[in-house]
Amino acid sequence: MAVSLEEEVEVEVPLEFIGVAPAVRDLGGIFVQNVENVEVKCKAKDIPKSITVDISALATFEDVIYLKDVPTPPSVEVIDNPDNVIALVDEPRSEQEMEELEQEAAADVSQVEGVEKEEEEKEESREDTEKETEESPEKASERKEEVEQVKSNQD
Repeated sequence: MAVSLEEEVEVEVPLEFIGVAPAVRDLGGIFVQNVENVEVKCKAKDIPKSITVDISALATFEDVIYLKDVPTPPSVEVIDNPDNVIALVDEPRSEQEMEELEQEAAADVSQVEGVEKEEEEKEESREDTEKETEESPEKASERKEEVEQVKSNQD
């Protein structure tokens, strides 16, 4: 199916983030890209390869870049919600926050169906192995006699 270059089309165009966010460079923040592509409407001949987003406006952790803040060529209409936050900078996490997140993640894993069952199966398997390796008093006595007999034969 051929499309005329003059025909209007709706397509997704990738966002290209450029620059350095001062909140990352100066405050040690973490850059968060909420959106990778935006949907636009334009003539086929005007489809941009990408839409450039300058992140140098992100100077604090409160700063955000909305889709409506991103300049586009006049021939390109953005279809997505203009109030979508496309980029921001998160505060860095402290050691204590990281430890809490790891503990929460470990607790969440145990909530996943099958994980507890798997742990129970491992424990049962361990118990079975222990039972198999435990000797009955009769077997222990027989083994002791065998060991003593071997020792006496060596002497």
